[in-house]
Amino acid sequence: HAVGAVIRETHGNGFVRRVDVLDEHGALHTVWAGEDSSPSDVPHDLLVTWPRTEFPVTGLKIWVDTGHNARGREAIDAVRLLGSPGAPRPKRTSP
Repeated sequence: HAVGAVIRETHGNGFVRRVDVLDEHGALHTVWAGEDSSPSDVPHDLLVTWPRTEFPVTGLKIWVDTGHNARGREAIDAVRLLGSPGAPRPKRTSP
């Protein structure tokens, strides 16, 4: 279960257009779409949030606009998935 993500933009900021989450079965679900208002020319943590998913999230797909900045490239340094505090934790199994 997830409620958001932090996307660390380090170059050409303002290019994130959509975020999809990946469920346990490999299906993508769009959870955020919009304009990225990150300031340019400085590293920035873009925070995107959405209502808590009803299913466990195993990954993210981040859609970007690579043509928005004619002066250079775009760069993501890191991504952090934000979980829901009320989400059940998976049971650990002994080897």
